[in-house]
Amino acid sequence: MRLEVKLLPVQKALYKSEKQIAGIYSARGVGKSYVLSFLIAIAVLKGERVLAFSQTYKSLSQNLFDEVLKRFESLKVQPTYNKGAMTIQYGNGVCFGYTYENVESCRGLTEINWLILDELALAPPGIFSITAPCLRGNFIPKIRFCSTPRKGSVWDRWVKENAKTGKLEYFTAKMADNTFISKESLDLSMNAITDEKLYRQEIYGEILEDSDDSCIVSEHDFADKFVDNSQCYPIKIGIDGSGQGRDKSVICIRKGNRIVDISKYDRLDPFDASSFIKRKLLAKGFNPSDIYEINIDMGYGEGLYAVLSREYGNVNLVPFAGKANDVCYSNKRSEMYFNLAKAIKNGLYIDDKDLKEELLNTRFLLDKSDRYLLIPKEEIKLILNRSPDTADALALTYTSEDTANSYVVNKRRTRRYARSVLGNVDD
Repeated sequence: MRLEVKLLPVQKALYKSEKQIAGIYSARGVGKSYVLSFLIAIAVLKGERVLAFSQTYKSLSQNLFDEVLKRFESLKVQPTYNKGAMTIQYGNGVCFGYTYENVESCRGLTEINWLILDELALAPPGIFSITAPCLRGNFIPKIRFCSTPRKGSVWDRWVKENAKTGKLEYFTAKMADNTFISKESLDLSMNAITDEKLYRQEIYGEILEDSDDSCIVSEHDFADKFVDNSQCYPIKIGIDGSGQGRDKSVICIRKGNRIVDISKYDRLDPFDASSFIKRKLLAKGFNPSDIYEINIDMGYGEGLYAVLSREYGNVNLVPFAGKANDVCYSNKRSEMYFNLAKAIKNGLYIDDKDLKEELLNTRFLLDKSDRYLLIPKEEIKLILNRSPDTADALALTYTSEDTANSYVVNKRRTRRYARSVLGNVDD
């Protein structure tokens, strides 16, 4: 049978998109769930396998899947709907429904042709690392998403940055662009929101910029020129070992505000690390005996520790999730990065573009005990499309502050003064 379907321009744009990753990132009320349900129904009718996510079970069953069933009804086709398993099946085609609350439950699925993400801005940061193995098969998998922007969501930045590089395309629309809703309904929604920023986000679909207040450093914090003070400080070394995937092992050698060397490896042999460090220091005119400490990420550094501790006296395994020395910080990782941020404000010279990018995208929040906590590493990976391994290695050289860079600023017990821990170089 032939069915005539009327789509709004933004819905039609997503339906016709040839990109592997595409979506609608727009205001509320522009028919986002409708077009996703349309895509799901067509894929299932073609015998394809779909993996679909919504925020909660309620939104999955009463919104997205309800819309999918309506699409089948309009076609006068009766699929098999298993509400317990949350699947919609017709012939060989099937849609598996999951929520952002139980994203791990989709592990084990494979041969998935389509990944559908409703309200992407609410999705957990690691959703692609979990769902990617499900998209294996002898075909080109497609990813489709829809969402209203959400200030502070890592996905706002992910959408914009990947659209710039051409890795995805997204379409936007205002609530007023939906010609299928009445003027009265539109006026009610527009008059209900009094906050100007929220109005721009919900009604016009703007992706609002995150406040710089949540970043540990800003562009103007970096020194414009190098002022050498290395003669006053010992050598500190940070080693961030690699795990699985695209992570790199990084060795960072620092002396005062001079970064002596940063070297990256796909795989770092523990027995090569010691000779490498010596060669680098000698080549730069430094004496290996000036090494004060070597700090290694505990997550992947046991082998390095076993080898290096035989030659050097002060070698430490640092647990990123371990207890900080200062009660201001939620864990050791946060403390190291804030020590690094203070050093940057006081002249640590960085001319590595990638390293700057990693630091500029490192943000913080406050935990339930009002202590400083960095955003999860997975969120930074999403923004950068890589792990911030170089920043981690440099931060490991700041498990404690350099003496001359010590700014003791009492943290005020209020969220209003969250950035006071960074100190003020003009004081």
